[in-house]
Amino acid sequence: LAGFGARALLVRFKMRGERAKFVASFLISILLILDVMTVPLPVFREKVGDEVPRVYGWLSKQKGKAASVELPLPSNYSKWLDLESQRTYYSVFHWKKIVNGYSSFTPDYYKEVLRLYQSNEFDRLLLKLKESGVSFLVVELGTGGQKFRTWLQKTEFSGKKLKRVSTFESHAVFRIEGGQVLQ
Repeated sequence: LAGFGARALLVRFKMRGERAKFVASFLISILLILDVMTVPLPVFREKVGDEVPRVYGWLSKQKGKAASVELPLPSNYSKWLDLESQRTYYSVFHWKKIVNGYSSFTPDYYKEVLRLYQSNEFDRLLLKLKESGVSFLVVELGTGGQKFRTWLQKTEFSGKKLKRVSTFESHAVFRIEGGQVLQ
């Protein structure tokens, strides 16, 4: 198909003279080279075995599907790609349902969760997660912005909505009080 297009261009440029035909041939050659050119993509070594954060092993031992969400959520697209692709990878170590994730399609539910998080509507976010059957918040320690950390601390100490159930080197896990565990 590309050959027919190239031929049509060369015929058209032939009417304009040999120099135009040469320029057209040169440009078509450059386009062909660019079309078949391969560029190595960056490859990152992921953690395996004992390198995998222990929180994922803990999640794998929870009853039922024990849906979880990992926080903080990303603040922009480049962070979304890095964070959520890694969280998707780690989900294979527990095989539970997750709110986070990475694919070519972003569900409306995730967009709403992300909007609530980014607009600091943490109480509404927690209610939405609870209503959706999410059991655990998995929080990466020392991250998430000051407003989020303040809300988390206040909510945990009130003991009404969240209960810290485990702490690891880099993560803390909170059970959403009153949340249902999916079977």
